[in-house]
Amino acid sequence: MTPYGINIIVKPYKDISQQLIVTDTVKGELYEVVKVGEGYTTETGLVIPLEVKPGDIVAIQGSIKTIPFQGERYMIAKGMDVLCYHREGLDIPDSI
Repeated sequence: MTPYGINIIVKPYKDISQQLIVTDTVKGELYEVVKVGEGYTTETGLVIPLEVKPGDIVAIQGSIKTIPFQGERYMIAKGMDVLCYHREGLDIPDSI
């Protein structure tokens, strides 16, 4: 299954112990990106890829559609609804 355009497929992100869903105080869940669509296509046909990649952990604001697929619960969200993301290996500065 491949998401179309600016859509992303996510699944609930579980903490390292695999026992708890990591939650925030506003919306409820963080998600792990499974697959990413090609990106936004402009009127001239230029494709602008999404910033998030499979494996990123994201916080999403907006509607998420739940679909069952191969025994897992996956959700489809719009890439533009990603508020922030975390990617292993990215250096986070101590100060800006």
